[in-house]
Amino acid sequence: LGPDLDAVVDVTSWKRPPEFDVVAQASGAEPDELFRTLNMGVGMIAIVRPDEVETVTRQIQTAGCHAFECGALTSGEGIVRLEGA
Repeated sequence: LGPDLDAVVDVTSWKRPPEFDVVAQASGAEPDELFRTLNMGVGMIAIVRPDEVETVTRQIQTAGCHAFECGALTSGEGIVRLEGA
């Protein structure tokens, strides 16, 4: 990310598959650790310019994959921040 950008991810922007809840309960791991270790139902995140979000989302969906906006880059300290966790 670089030392002056944070990735802010809205974890309520997708439905987490139930198997991740089973792993969470069985492991006792904290939500931050689960998100750091597992994909939590998101296969890949593409970072695109704000003016290209709609075009890129449409292209991914046209290719037969599910795509959605889940966050943004903001000024910060080079960390990933989870919102809604």
